[in-house]
Amino acid sequence: MSDELFDSVDALLAAVSTGLPAPAERKRLRLAAGLTPAQIAAALRVNSTLVVAWEDGSAVPGPDIAPAYTRLLEGLAARFPAPEQPAATPIPATPQAPVQAPEQPAAPAPQPVMLDHALTGVIKVAIS
Repeated sequence: MSDELFDSVDALLAAVSTGLPAPAERKRLRLAAGLTPAQIAAALRVNSTLVVAWEDGSAVPGPDIAPAYTRLLEGLAARFPAPEQPAATPIPATPQAPVQAPEQPAAPAPQPVMLDHALTGVIKVAIS
């Protein structure tokens, strides 16, 4: 295969793989540093709407800007590391015996209901 073919494949891979952190992380780093999109845009000599688009994931930096933006984000990440995520609780390797619920006392038997024919429509409950 020709070197020209490999060069075009490498260019395609470079365009797809930016090496940048996820858009949400880009924004987190900027905010952690107390920077505005306009400040980052001025440093990279781009419009601030581009910085916002990079942070919301609707655009990616071009190959001429990506190396400088990556360097900025790496520097910010070194100064403002991401907060530690709590470790997931490991699942036991062997199943544990099911826990049985304590026995509940039997429910009381229902009380008989008697109708008093002298009082039409009134229900009386016999209490013993």
